Amino acid sequence: MTDLLSRLSAATGPSRELDAEIALANGWTHNIYDRPTFKDPSGQPHALPPRYTESIDAALTLMPEGCTWEITTGFEARVWPNKTAWPSCGGAESTPAIALVIAIHKAKEESK
Repeated sequence: MTDLLSRLSAATGPSRELDAEIALANGWTHNIYDRPTFKDPSGQPHALPPRYTESIDAALTLMPEGCTWEITTGFEARVWPNKTAWPSCGGAESTPAIALVIAIHKAKEESK
């Protein structure tokens, strides 16, 4: 996961390659036989994973239940596991969605 976070921090914009890595890190699978197909954690097939690095709505699907979040004007994101815990931060990133994905993944790692 650390390598993925480093790559997300270095991203200069949305990336379908990073979207696929994010999906795989979050329980999706990828079948390269016959035709490339991704399956979400429930087993539902998709031609491609969500656009996590482009869409805040897609990034929010990764959010653990009960978390609070915010994105500042400088594209810095914070995710709180609960309203009293210190937030996990995604630094000033190239897109709000990337900042949010980083903060979500940091929050998940810290809660383990």
